[in-house]
Amino acid sequence: MRVAVAQLGPRRHYAEARVLHAAGLLDRLFTDLYAGDKPRLVRAVTRVPWLARLPDVRRWLGRAAPGVPAGRVTSFDMLGIRGVLGLRRARDEADRYRLYAEIGATFQRAVIRHGLGSADTLLASTGAAAQLMAHASATGVHGVLQQFEPAATIGREIVSEERARWPGAELQPSSEIPAELWDHLLEEERRAIADAGTVLVASRYTERSMARVGYPTHHVRLLPLAVDLAQWTPRPDRVAGGDGRLVVVYAGQIDLRKGVLYLIEAVRRLRSRNIVLKLAGTCHLREDLVAPPGLAVELLGPVPRPDMPELMRSADVFVFPTLGEGFGLVQVEALACGTPVIATTECGEVVEDGINGHIVPPRDPDAIARWLDHYAARPGELLAMRRAARERAEQFSVVAYGERLLQVLSVARPDQLSHAAVEASAP
Repeated sequence: MRVAVAQLGPRRHYAEARVLHAAGLLDRLFTDLYAGDKPRLVRAVTRVPWLARLPDVRRWLGRAAPGVPAGRVTSFDMLGIRGVLGLRRARDEADRYRLYAEIGATFQRAVIRHGLGSADTLLASTGAAAQLMAHASATGVHGVLQQFEPAATIGREIVSEERARWPGAELQPSSEIPAELWDHLLEEERRAIADAGTVLVASRYTERSMARVGYPTHHVRLLPLAVDLAQWTPRPDRVAGGDGRLVVVYAGQIDLRKGVLYLIEAVRRLRSRNIVLKLAGTCHLREDLVAPPGLAVELLGPVPRPDMPELMRSADVFVFPTLGEGFGLVQVEALACGTPVIATTECGEVVEDGINGHIVPPRDPDAIARWLDHYAARPGELLAMRRAARERAEQFSVVAYGERLLQVLSVARPDQLSHAAVEASAP
């Protein structure tokens, strides 16, 4: 088996390409703006300290797949630059979606023009995959589609329902995507799923969302995501409720789809001074709703990525009240830091109910409040959960992800993947 990976952006630090190269299976990585194949330019930039510290330059320097030789990478850099500049000029959500559609289509045409070389398998992600999956199907290449977000229609339905439940909650209502563009996006998603030989999902929730809108699911395979456990570690001396307060943390976009208002409602119903809620992320909702007077709610704003592990370690409980998530990697990050998680059913299957956290229904503030109240009164019970949390996170390591990816490919193309390759799965 020889695999070509077509990937816009540095998603998961090019984990798939790294895994496949380590196993001797990577034919080529196609991507956009990329630094890993330009060592001379990287050296020149890093010799100028003020230039290397610029945010855009720092992001570009991070676009490299460690261990993957430059000769295995084809990068369409001008396309990436066009995307960055286009996002800066975008006036609203409609402009952004038009840009995503244009960049995705151009990227796919560029990959097809280049050719897949000796690859007999093509791995691509929804949003930039419909042309590629059709091309793979027509040329006898096995197309593997990463559908790591729920069906687009489901996400839109959730937001519409929440706007009806919480009228005026958003700081500024998102602009509507023009109907013709929305129809195009749905058709691209449908075509990619239909033409793929294998569809990878990170959660059964995503699979259920596909079935709900009528997409085929016979070729779906489960591939949970992973975190670098070396970056997310527990703090041994952390004692739950040590200062008499239960510290509850949420991290992510603070918007309607994430269900944050149900977490706020849970804390409001408890009216306990012993519970402190910290919200990390960009807030798209009115402050009087997410931090109402009388509640101990701290709006932290966007927290820099290097500071997130310490925030997770400071929490007694992490709450993930999402209404619809392809996986929710933040759950694993919290568990890896030894923090028990309360999550809804509408995301990746990470939390083991009653062992390292609790699973609650979506839109159920009473269920969230019940567990927060329980642990505010009995913080000592969280100690065993903290140990179990880390143990559970270790099942979502990068090495485990690599093993699962190769196992999925071995099922898809059992005649092409050797047992030795499966064993060489660590990136």
